[in-house]
Amino acid sequence: MERCLHVIYDSGEHYMPLDARQREEILAPVANATRLTDEEAARLTLIHCEVNETISIVLDTLDSPLYALASDPNDLEHMPSTGHYAGVVWRVVGFLSDTPDEAIQINVGTCEASVRQVLEAFESLVEAATAPVRLVADVTGGALHGIYAERPAVVAFISHHRDDLDDEQVQEGYIATNGQPVAMWLQDSTGGEKIVVDHYFTELKKSAQRSAAA
Repeated sequence: MERCLHVIYDSGEHYMPLDARQREEILAPVANATRLTDEEAARLTLIHCEVNETISIVLDTLDSPLYALASDPNDLEHMPSTGHYAGVVWRVVGFLSDTPDEAIQINVGTCEASVRQVLEAFESLVEAATAPVRLVADVTGGALHGIYAERPAVVAFISHHRDDLDDEQVQEGYIATNGQPVAMWLQDSTGGEKIVVDHYFTELKKSAQRSAAA
């Protein structure tokens, strides 16, 4: 989640990440405004920053040290922005890689609390999507009786034992990775059986705790 300045350029509008050097006493009086008054525009300016390949922006005064850097032709990391100030916003971004340029903007808003709720919702979705799928297989008596899962799952069971390679299995023609015949069965679960899965995984956890205490 980033705090940004809404900046309007001739080519379009952008949400620029706020630089860590932003002075709050400068920003606070105009944080809720969508434009600067003529008086504010006469003493404030946007400064575009690109330090260590990280792009950000600052709203500062014309007599500030940062503006002095931006006015220095030998300083390649700071320059006066060509955009116009249009307010403070918060945004949620996601990344498909470690490259900042590949960020995906998910949500933007002026209310920090509302945007944070969106962030928390997406974090929950990502956590659920990337968490291991927990399965419980009922193999009472050596036979498969059922699969219980938190989310929909399809499981392939295989056996290399000759007792399982009956005529029906041989006719199916299943082949193992080593090229030898293999018996195979599919079992699926529609998911939604979290209570059952939680119970048995809790039992396993209790057993591990008892073993550690022994």
